[in-house]
Amino acid sequence: MTRAAVALAACLPALLTGALPAAAQTAAQQNATITITDTGYNPRAVTILLNGAVSFVNNGGNVHTATSLGGAPVPFDTGGLSQGQTTAFNFGLPGTYNFDSATDCLNGQSNPQFQCGGGTITVVQPGAAPVASAAPAAPPAAAPVAAAPGVPQSNAMVTITDAGVTPTTITINPGGSVTWVNNSSSMVHTATTTGTTPAPFDTGGLGPGQSAALVFAQSGTYTYTSATDCINRSNPGSFGCGPYQVIVTGAPVVAAPAASGAAAPVVSNTTVTIDDTNGFTPNTLTIRAGQSVTWVNVGSKVHTATSNPGYYNAWDSGGLDNKQKFTFTFTVPGTYGYHSDTEPVYGTDPNDSSIVTKSFMFNGTIVVQ
Repeated sequence: MTRAAVALAACLPALLTGALPAAAQTAAQQNATITITDTGYNPRAVTILLNGAVSFVNNGGNVHTATSLGGAPVPFDTGGLSQGQTTAFNFGLPGTYNFDSATDCLNGQSNPQFQCGGGTITVVQPGAAPVASAAPAAPPAAAPVAAAPGVPQSNAMVTITDAGVTPTTITINPGGSVTWVNNSSSMVHTATTTGTTPAPFDTGGLGPGQSAALVFAQSGTYTYTSATDCINRSNPGSFGCGPYQVIVTGAPVVAAPAASGAAAPVVSNTTVTIDDTNGFTPNTLTIRAGQSVTWVNVGSKVHTATSNPGYYNAWDSGGLDNKQKFTFTFTVPGTYGYHSDTEPVYGTDPNDSSIVTKSFMFNGTIVVQ
């Protein structure tokens, strides 16, 4: 799976937890590629022009990440990249971005094969004055679809300014979406859950004029705030920290089943959480053909949702870090077994001790009717 490029509009301070390589900076490029192998990053330092992009490609056999260091207003994180996977980020403001691999070097990890110490991305302006990418046209005043308070909507719009979030509470149907639009003049804001119930979400950093939409499949009350203003406290100013809420309730947003024939019941909650102890919850999920399943990592370690061998419509989430998610749509009825690829269990064949066997600690099943 190739991850969609994520727009990142933040100026990260040059904070290092250890000495970064003093590699000479090359001439600024519009775009750059950093290759990750099981021994480190290559190159470890790149310089790109404002609004350029950096692609991270994992050519190693293990899962690695590129995770920002320091108290960045909006940290960037590729999430766990499996072999052959790639993620690209656009950098919209000049600055120095330092990073390292979370699976090898951060959070108490120490992989002796991987060259920890991280890498650096330097973003420079193409001239004395940055190309003022015509101040993003202010999106049409996102008058949130004003249903009566508490009445679920299929879709809703939320506006973020430097003062806070409007409206403070949105009620939508399961399967509905919420779009957050940053209408501020200069600050980066986010919509980030303050807990893990029912499931965590994070829009990532939204620069002025940027927006992000999320679909909510699981009923419940999601409490959130802006990480840059209220969690990391990186933004100065008087942002109202809420808390703000998305309430998911009512009838699911789905197409009406055909009148003839007994259709399988609609499953409104198609979210599976992954944690470090129990693996997949629920372990077995029954859905209808055409529905999607979203896996969310609520643990602290990297996990995957990977189909067992033999399916023509195989899927692989790649490594998911904490709070990251992956969605896959099932179109053909059947029973699909899957596992997390980052917890292999090795043994030997009971009939031949020279044969090494491989299984997995965490396994799950999707039943498609």
